[in-house]
Amino acid sequence: MEVSRRGQPVRGIPMARVALAWVLNNPVVTAPIVGATKEHHLPDAVAATWTARRRS
Repeated sequence: MEVSRRGQPVRGIPMARVALAWVLNNPVVTAPIVGATKEHHLPDAVAATWTARRRS
């Protein structure tokens, strides 16, 4: 995933989703724990699973 110099995603994908997708693709991690404290955090967590699948 490319990131601009300001840390913003180049392709319009939120950084939280990119980070979780990276964890999901990390072979050392067996089960990532999503710490969603607010309901609006959940869509990015779910979308990260799709992002991770597309990259693997």
